[in-house]
Formats: sequence, structure tokens, C-alpha cells
Amino acid sequence: VKKQTLIHKAELNLDEELIDIEKQVLDYKNALLIYKYQKLLVDQKLDTVISDLDIQNYYIENKSNFKVKNNFVQVNYVKVKKEVPSLYKLLKWYKSSSTEDLDLLEDYCYQFADEYSLHSDWILLEELNFKLPKEISQRDFRNKKYFELKDEDYYFFVCIKNKKGKGEISPLELEKDQIKSILINKRKIDFLRNMENQLYKEALSKKLIKYEKE
Repeated sequence: VKKQTLIHKAELNLDEELIDIEKQVLDYKNALLIYKYQKLLVDQKLDTVISDLDIQNYYIENKSNFKVKNNFVQVNYVKVKKEVPSLYKLLKWYKSSSTEDLDLLEDYCYQFADEYSLHSDWILLEELNFKLPKEISQRDFRNKKYFELKDEDYYFFVCIKNKKGKGEISPLELEKDQIKSILINKRKIDFLRNMENQLYKEALSKKLIKYEKE
């Protein structure tokens, strides 16, 4: 009853332009129907497989659009207790780039490290600093490659394999997911545009569309 009372009052006080609810409802219904149908077609027919080559080519052609907004590092990182055995081997291996030494380092870390990362994934410098007893400064980030830190209980070893500072071109590894989304969205737009054009041509050929002269 309260709702009907409010509707009656609204009809009495709103301008005709504002009370044209039927047209708004119809516009909304049509937009919803189109959205539902497009979604159905996209879900059923759109090819969402994006190859690594497609991603790489898009990255190469649009490199200037991909710039890092924060400092990123690609590191070998190891955290071990101070009493671990054969520490001298760890000191050698974490700096090495040879596959054999990295295999030995990974085996060592599996046995003795409390925490480690050896596959050179890109991470934020801020995220790395959170793990360390002392932050890597901006100056050291630019100039140093190896860091050996400690606190009361642990040694921390960091080898920066690669780095990207603010404003530099972002590495492909960091942009893969974004590029994939961009390419899928472009493919989706092309698919829907082609679908609309095809439906329009079919309707014309079947004389379902008729334009009247003024």
C-alpha cells in the first residue's frame, strides 16, 4: 500500500519527460537481450586460445606501452639458519649462473633452507625487502648485484639476476596476462562486430529490413 501511494504521488508530480518509464524499460530490456545474446555467442563460439607467439608479437609491437610503475627484481633468494652445514658452498652457488651449480643449490636449499626462490621470478623490490632484515636501498638496487645479510638467527643471500626500475620497459613475463586479456578483448570486439554485420546483411537479403523514403 505504501509503495502504491508513493507511485501515485510520483505520477502526479513528475514531468511527462521523467515519467516516460515504458520507453526506459523497453530500452533496458533491449540492451539486456542484446547483452545476453552476445554473451551466449561469445561463450559458445569465441576462440580464447592466445598463443605465446601472439603475445610476444603484440609485446614487441607495443613495447612503449608497457612500463613498470615500481621497481622489480628477478632474484635468487635464500634464507638459512646460521648453523647450517657447508655454508661456503652456498656462498659460491647462489652467485653462479651455471645450471649445474643451480641444481646443487636447489638440492641444498631443499634440505636446509627455511625459505628460497631460485627460478628468477619477477617480484616487487618492496616484496623482497619485506623478507629481509634490512631493506635494499635505491642506490644499492641500482649498483649492486649480490647481498649477504643477517639477523640474530638467519643468513639471507640475494642475487639480483635482472632488474627494472620505474619507467623502464616492463619485461614480457610481467605483461603476459595483461596482453592475453587485451588480445581476447580485441578478438571479442571483432567477433561481435562481424556478427552484427552478418545479421544485418542476412536481414537485408531476406527483405526483413525496409527503409521508407521521407
